[in-house]
Amino acid sequence: MILTDCERCFVYAPNGQMACSGRVSVVGENIFLYFQDIRGFQDAHIRTQVEFFDSSAGIVRADCELLIQENRHYRDMVEPWMARCRIQKIGKIVQRQKDPRVRTNVELACVSLKHGPFVASLRNISVGGIYILTDQRMEKGDAFLFTHSFLEDRLRLEASVLWSKKLSDREAGYGCRFVGLSESDQREIGRYVAQRQAKQRS
Repeated sequence: MILTDCERCFVYAPNGQMACSGRVSVVGENIFLYFQDIRGFQDAHIRTQVEFFDSSAGIVRADCELLIQENRHYRDMVEPWMARCRIQKIGKIVQRQKDPRVRTNVELACVSLKHGPFVASLRNISVGGIYILTDQRMEKGDAFLFTHSFLEDRLRLEASVLWSKKLSDREAGYGCRFVGLSESDQREIGRYVAQRQAKQRS
C-alpha cells in the first residue's frame, strides 16, 4: 500500500476536469473516499485520476476505479457520499518538501469546511503549501478555502492542515498543504515565490 498517512484527495472527472475534493480513509488494503458533493460525476462506477495527499509519500497521482454510493453512516459523518476506491496504476509521486518557500505577511479571509469563516495571517508559502497563524482551532486533515491575488489573477485555493503548533492561549500556527492545485495556479504561485525571493535577496 503506497498510502501511509493520507487524509485528503482530489478527484478528477473522466473528462479530465477537476471534480471535487474528498476525505480519505485507509482500512487495511481498502481505500474509502468521502464527499460532500458529487455533481462532477455522471456515473456511479467510473475510472478516473485521483490525487492523494499523503504526509509521508507526498502527492500520489493514480489511475483509480471508483464505486460511488450513498454513505450509509451519514448520520455519524459530515459527508453524504462515499466511494470504494481501487488503485489500478500509480502515475506520479511528487514530493513537496523541497519546493522553494518564501516569507510573507498577508491577511487571508478563509472558510473552513468544518468551522465556517475565519481570518488567518499567511506567514510563508511555496507551491506545495502554506504556513498560517490564526485563532481558529483546527485539527490535522481539516480543509479550508481562500481566495487571493498573489500577482495578477485571483486564485481560489483549498488547503488541508498537516500539523499545528500552539503559540498562545488564543493563537496557533498551522502547516498546510494545497489540495487539487491546478497547473496554472502552481505557475502563478511559483512566480510569486520567485519574485518575493528576489526582492528579499536584494
